[in-house]
Amino acid sequence: MTHYYVIGGEYQDTTFKAPLGEMEKYGPFTDIEEARAVWKDKSMSKIDNCMVRYVLIQDDEKESD
Repeated sequence: MTHYYVIGGEYQDTTFKAPLGEMEKYGPFTDIEEARAVWKDKSMSKIDNCMVRYVLIQDDEKESD
């Protein structure tokens, strides 16, 4: 089953390599459209801060027999 997560927050600079504090994590979502809606909401709420980035990550779980 595929799960989606929205992860992000504020970083030290625009290289987005060193976060300031703990990253925010939302999910898991099983529906990509729901995950995209959360990603868009979080991104747009911080649109005036160039040090903030949120990404959408897909995690494919492998089913065991």
